[in-house]
Amino acid sequence: MGIANDSRSFSRKLKVAHALVLRECVALAEEAELITLEDREDKSQRLFYILNDQGLDFFKAKDLAS
Repeated sequence: MGIANDSRSFSRKLKVAHALVLRECVALAEEAELITLEDREDKSQRLFYILNDQGLDFFKAKDLAS
């Protein structure tokens, strides 16, 4: 949806703790299977992710994606 492609940027834009964003990214990837985790920086724990096909379908069904 173009908000951010990594957890640190997402947390800064929404002014939410990075740890909370990390936790939700893992849940969206492993439990909901809506995003794919592409990379993780060891030092900062920053996660890089993409919306996968299942996630895109979910947002299209909810009329949230353009």
